[in-house]
Amino acid sequence: TQIEAFLRSNLPLTVVLGAFLLMCPALFNRAPLLYFDTAAYFANIAKAMDLIFPKSFLPDITTVSDQPSTAGQVFSHDNQDNIVYGGRSIYYGALAWLGAVTSIWLIVAVQAIALAWLVTLVIRQLVGTVRPAATLIIITILATTTSAGFFVGLIMPDIWAALAILAVALLWTPSAVPLSRTERGLIYAVLAFSALSHSSHLALIATLLVLGLLARPLRRAAGKGAVAIPVLAIATGLAGILAFSMVVRTVYGQPPLSRPFIMAHLVDLGPTADLIRETCPESRYALCEYADRLPMVWTSVLFGRGDEGVFLSAPDDQKRALVDEQVALLLHTLRVYPVELVTGLMADGVRQLWTLSIDSVPRQPPITAMTDLGFSPEMIRMTETSRLYANPGWLPLITLQIEIVTALSATLLLGWGMLRIAGRAGPTVAGLGPFMAVCLVGVMSNALICG
Repeated sequence: TQIEAFLRSNLPLTVVLGAFLLMCPALFNRAPLLYFDTAAYFANIAKAMDLIFPKSFLPDITTVSDQPSTAGQVFSHDNQDNIVYGGRSIYYGALAWLGAVTSIWLIVAVQAIALAWLVTLVIRQLVGTVRPAATLIIITILATTTSAGFFVGLIMPDIWAALAILAVALLWTPSAVPLSRTERGLIYAVLAFSALSHSSHLALIATLLVLGLLARPLRRAAGKGAVAIPVLAIATGLAGILAFSMVVRTVYGQPPLSRPFIMAHLVDLGPTADLIRETCPESRYALCEYADRLPMVWTSVLFGRGDEGVFLSAPDDQKRALVDEQVALLLHTLRVYPVELVTGLMADGVRQLWTLSIDSVPRQPPITAMTDLGFSPEMIRMTETSRLYANPGWLPLITLQIEIVTALSATLLLGWGMLRIAGRAGPTVAGLGPFMAVCLVGVMSNALICG
């Protein structure tokens, strides 16, 4: 009781303890988790730092062997075509760079603190008072039985999609405890950084805002700033994209180039590959040049080399043409193959909703492959010493646990909702319905957007 009272009067301490619990999976692993694209975030920010500061001004980073090396050397990346690619946020890269010049654990700590704070705030808003013991118990369950701890420990912006959903749900949840101005400011900071971290997060926040405005019960229950804060975060995300594009255009003489993910997905689905073979060369798509290589899986379309790919093997002007024609290709495919395209996209969205595997995160790749991707020697050594690297057989077991917990949670949630509709669930927490509605719609919207 004394500990509970102490924590109740020291909310930041509850958040710090919760963050430590969320970091435990990564701490047990002895290393944060890396994904293939992690190196690209480091490489992009290293380019920016090379432009801003002379190399002598870059802080030294101490390697595992205690030999200092500059950030530019650690994050060396092959830039043979002088093209700056979009899609790897320079803003999340800034967080990654801060972690690299201090400790890579800083990134994990920031993500853990953000999630622990939001969970603590959610419980206070729903219950009406700070409940440190309940908060820490819930966070422990999240850290040990769900994917939360793994995504907190992943050096990728993925966790910020979940943080954005929680933040929007907080704004649209009625509560007897109004959010303070400072709390609303921090919620804006979470949403803005999420929007700056990945374009899909920007689309997710916008989708939740539009759906919230269309739902009359949610609109009536919305708290102060429920519309203004997401709008401001969306504007911040768009301004960040525009600023990055302007800087790149000024420095390199051409705008950043996004990879044609939509085109690659359309080809992978099948109908667009059929469309290209049937209409080329009359349709004059840039993709017609590669009609004889189709069909092709999306990874090969984007990253395959030579005759085994499309985008990487294309000249610079053709790369931009492939990107620019994506919307036209999508609309043309929708007109010719509406059923196949819509059902294919919906099926991928459903598959994404159930993509809970962590198998592809802490890989056990050949060290040469990690070097080729641009990972620093420090990160390679860190990965080699991790428990998941040494025990890859744990990954399917962890994935199975996450899937079972998620299935049970979804079943219980569905049953509770049906009892509520029938009026048999008894009294419930005020505001829980709107909060759950925003979270569920957010998870499904994220799956459809990413899928």
